[in-house]
Amino acid sequence: MRLLVRPDTVLRWHRDVIARRHASRSRPKRGGRPRTVHSIRALVLLARENPSWGYRRLHGELLVLGV
Repeated sequence: MRLLVRPDTVLRWHRDVIARRHASRSRPKRGGRPRTVHSIRALVLLARENPSWGYRRLHGELLVLGV
């Protein structure tokens, strides 16, 4: 009976499968910086849209908005 593939090809396939399995298990679940909370992003946008407002004015507006 003739072999369809050479034995070294089968060994290479096996090494690739093992390497992929190891790489997927050792990869961190979630990389990078954690996401910013939506409310904090809204606050930053409010401050950016109104650069002439000071801390007290921003604080007052946030109290009006209920934040």
